[in-house]
Amino acid sequence: EISLPIFFTTGTLDTICPSPFVLDDYNKASGSPRKGYADMSGIMHTECMNAPLGRGNSDRWAAYMGAFFRCHLLADQSGCDAMYGSGGDALCSAYDFKRCVHE
Repeated sequence: EISLPIFFTTGTLDTICPSPFVLDDYNKASGSPRKGYADMSGIMHTECMNAPLGRGNSDRWAAYMGAFFRCHLLADQSGCDAMYGSGGDALCSAYDFKRCVHE
């Protein structure tokens, strides 16, 4: 049972924490007041890291990780909108995902 907000992120090319395993953990997580799952298309586990390990596109995740903390630690509505909203700048709308959901 998880009593804190949690967001699971992965990529379709991740071989370290493959999407099906991350999705299974998301589905098993209960009790969280807010949870989400995002499986970004075409990225590997190291996507969020800087080159040479990452693909140099860490800016795709960085703003949303900051938004998650702003939403839940500072009660910042713009952070919540970025993570859980439906606008074009919201996480699930901003990039191509195999699956992106939140509760």
